[in-house]
Formats: sequence, structure tokens, C-alpha cells
Amino acid sequence: MEHILNGTGSALGGPYQVPIPNYHQGGYNQGLTVLEYPYADGIIASSYLDSLYDAAQRISIFYNITNPFTDSDRSGQLIRWSDLASKAEQFDTDIKARWNAPWDYSTGWDISVQNELTDSISNWNGEQIQMVKISFGSQANQDAWFACGGEIRLSMSHNDTSGNQQGTSWEQLTADVGTYLISVKQQGDGSTNLKYISLPTYVSPNFGGILIHTATDSDYSLNKIYIYGRRETNGDIYIKTTLDDAHVARSGSGSGYGGAWSWTGADTVPGTTTLYVDSLRMANSSGSMVITNPTFTITDSL
Repeated sequence: MEHILNGTGSALGGPYQVPIPNYHQGGYNQGLTVLEYPYADGIIASSYLDSLYDAAQRISIFYNITNPFTDSDRSGQLIRWSDLASKAEQFDTDIKARWNAPWDYSTGWDISVQNELTDSISNWNGEQIQMVKISFGSQANQDAWFACGGEIRLSMSHNDTSGNQQGTSWEQLTADVGTYLISVKQQGDGSTNLKYISLPTYVSPNFGGILIHTATDSDYSLNKIYIYGRRETNGDIYIKTTLDDAHVARSGSGSGYGGAWSWTGADTVPGTTTLYVDSLRMANSSGSMVITNPTFTITDSL
């Protein structure tokens, strides 16, 4: 409980330095001390039990599990370790499972999905760029937020009712991106998620590439969506999304009885493209963990 509540640092390894890439060692940075030495001269100090019970209650509320330790365990009676052993063993199992794999247990936690930003553009062409700043206030706040199961979720859509082939292609292209997660873990080839500490740490204004999607329609195969990112030492994360309509409209020329002629087709993406930034963030219910949630700001709109 001491490590979960008060540990700090990036999510690099397991809680006991287990060398498994998706596990993490950074704690929740709560500053709620769980005393290390339970007794003196053979007598268990009440302050030690108080720290154990308070920590168990806070963790139970956050994980939405039953706290097996109640005041009746210690109220006006002699406390024996054997009386608490079975409760402690199951509780230890429950909290370790959630600590090691928050992504498997976060449903029902003191945590919820929230739309942070929405940005749209209609009937556009060329290159359109959006920049989002996500501020945690400090690196310690960022580490704790992700360790608790926090996620940044990026998604997009395109809506075109004209039936135009270019609009249909952008509907497919944005749908292919799906929901891209930045969280405490990474799985597979990185096409759907990225571990937050793997974000490039370039100095502003530079970015590192995270994701590229290309239109599958052969007529529009030059069109792409790029997602870039960077993580700064002050706890800020920047996400840059580029919509690149690189397709060039068809053109033609010739000559006839009326003389030379030429034409160029329209090259506008019909319909509306929308970018969404959502988060899985802490609710900070009474008695639970108190985790600093980040703020989301569009610094450059589409």
C-alpha cells in the first residue's frame, strides 16, 4: 500500500522491479504515509494500525472494491495477526492485480471518460493542422495520472452527404484511425496505442511521429493523416494532427475548332472533418485518491 499510494516515477517496470514492459513502478504520489515499523517492545502502536486502515480505505474506494478491514477489527479488543491474516492476503491479491494491470480493471473505478476537446473544419483542401496542449503541472502529476489508469484518447470522423468520391474516401480514412490511446501501456505494433513515456521528448517546436494513415482509395492514395507528439520535462504533452489532402485534381487540355482549351476539376474535400480528444480521468470522489487531472487546450485550431 505504501508503494501504491506514495511511489513516484515514470511507469517503467513492475512494482517490485518486475521486468515486464507493460507493468509500472511509479505510484500515485498521495503523500499518505503507511508506517513501516508496527511495534515497539512487543506492543503494536495504534498509529500503525490507523495508517494501515486509512490506506486500505482510500485504495478500496478508488478501486471500487470492498475494504475487508473495519473498525470492529480493532475496537476495544485484543488484535491478533491471525485474525487479520486471511483478510490481508485477499486484499493484497486484489490490489496487486489492479496495480499491475489497471487497463484490465478500470471499469467501475473512481474514473470516467470525458470529452475534452472537439474541433471541426468543413469543405477544405490542402493541409490542415491542429495542435493540442495537455498540461499536468509537473512530471510527478503526469506519472501518477497515467499510473492510476488515465488515458488520452484521440479519434476523428468525416461526414459527407454529397456522395462525392473524395468525401467518401475521407470518411474511410478517418474511420481507419479508430481510437488511438496514450496510456501506461503499449501493445502490438503501436498502431492503436502508445505508452506515454514512449512519446518523443523533442524540444519545442519539434515533434516525433506517432501514427500515419493513408487513404485506401487508389484515386486518393496521396491523402494522409499524421499524428505527432512530444513530451516535455515540465509535464506537458503536445499532440499535433495533420490532415493532408495532397490529392491533385485531374486536369486536361487540347485543341479543336474553337482553338486551344484546358480544364481543372474541383479539389475540395466536401463535408465536415471532426477531431476529438477524450480522456479517461480521475473522478476524485470523497475519500478516494486525489489525482491532478490535466487540462486540455487547443493552441492551433483546424
